[in-house]
Amino acid sequence: MILLDVLLGVLPEGLVGDPALHRLRVVAAGLPDILSARVGLEVRMDHDPRVDLLAMVSTTDALAMLATAGHRALGADPVAGPGWRGAARLAERSLGLLRHGSDLPPGIWLEFDLATGDGPLVPAVFAAVAPERECTTASRDALQATSEVLAVVAPPDGGRSAPRVPGAATVALLSVVRTVADAGLALRQVGLFPHRPDAGLRLFCAGPSDPVALTATLLACGWPGPVGTLRHWAEYCAVGGGRFYLDLDATPRGLTGDAGIEVLCAGPARSDWRQFVQDLLARLETGGLCCPEKRSALLELAAPAVVGNSRRSRHRYGLHHVKVSLASNGAARAKAYVGIYEMPLLEL
Repeated sequence: MILLDVLLGVLPEGLVGDPALHRLRVVAAGLPDILSARVGLEVRMDHDPRVDLLAMVSTTDALAMLATAGHRALGADPVAGPGWRGAARLAERSLGLLRHGSDLPPGIWLEFDLATGDGPLVPAVFAAVAPERECTTASRDALQATSEVLAVVAPPDGGRSAPRVPGAATVALLSVVRTVADAGLALRQVGLFPHRPDAGLRLFCAGPSDPVALTATLLACGWPGPVGTLRHWAEYCAVGGGRFYLDLDATPRGLTGDAGIEVLCAGPARSDWRQFVQDLLARLETGGLCCPEKRSALLELAAPAVVGNSRRSRHRYGLHHVKVSLASNGAARAKAYVGIYEMPLLEL
């Protein structure tokens, strides 16, 4: 995959260690270019060397390939891999969205855990349930889209037929999602981890950026995690008007105590944006979540940059967002998401 190779070639020293670079290059050699419009890396910000890969599939040709032969292109067995079966069915749904002119973004994010050795790649899948711009649809519309994604990716009969009536677990799960939406968290994306049966449904929500309002919203939706600890880290992240997103994990039994605070770093062209990222990274280092060498490397990526010498091969890359993950026991870790995409002609 050329896009991943380009990104690996411009990464600052100290961000990704040699073993992870080797694994990524091996993976890049086997990934077809058509399957990705954007590529991202999930980098642990402490001394943990693990790096995971994200790839967006969004064009008609790429979705069609994923729906029919994407698993074979990556050497995966669709029978043994529930992740690939779900991704293929989700790609078919996305093609339907394109045909019918839906305002939902059709792109599918595939996330690959590369820290488990040299076995076959098995994707987690993420899909939009609301428009990319400020959410104008009612919560009912996002809930309906969430229900559709669930039915497509993880049908109760394993995908042999479309279920006519949702199972009890699905009904319970959607009730939990409805509680989150009613508390004032706007659903934007959902994610499923078919290879992790107990992972639940990942909810990616737009919520208040004020730490006090954010924790009040979490209490309103019945989140059982350590609210005080989450507020503490939200205050660390609340610098320079940063935009917050919130990750929650829903199961049929309710929300888990895990959560993620995502802070968008790919900001508008303004003079103080680099200062915003610098302050955020410094706070995370002070809080023990970011080691100095990775902070320095990420600061080099704070302002989006362009690589390539011709109009046909220019790409924009940089730090997209930072995530503070909070476990139910209060333990916190930070991850950085670095991405690259081919620049549209209008951006050249």
